[in-house]
Amino acid sequence: MAEAEARLVGTIEEWQDLGNGKDLSYIHAAAQLLANDLVQLLAHNRELRARLQAEGNRLSLSLVIKLTPQDEPEKKKSLGLNASLN
Repeated sequence: MAEAEARLVGTIEEWQDLGNGKDLSYIHAAAQLLANDLVQLLAHNRELRARLQAEGNRLSLSLVIKLTPQDEPEKKKSLGLNASLN
């Protein structure tokens, strides 16, 4: 099955506005936004929901946060969060 992709893009400062900057709560906030969009899409798109259910009963939502070179050239680490929706 093909994977869909959703992106939330912003500067480091904009991401810190989602949390307090001292912890990684912004990751949870971004994942929540993406998960809510996915739930809404499945609630309103019967054809997509039926096709996904026909191919399997588990749906995985992954969020990977990468720093781009213009944001932070000395850091190229990715932070990942995986969530499963049953």
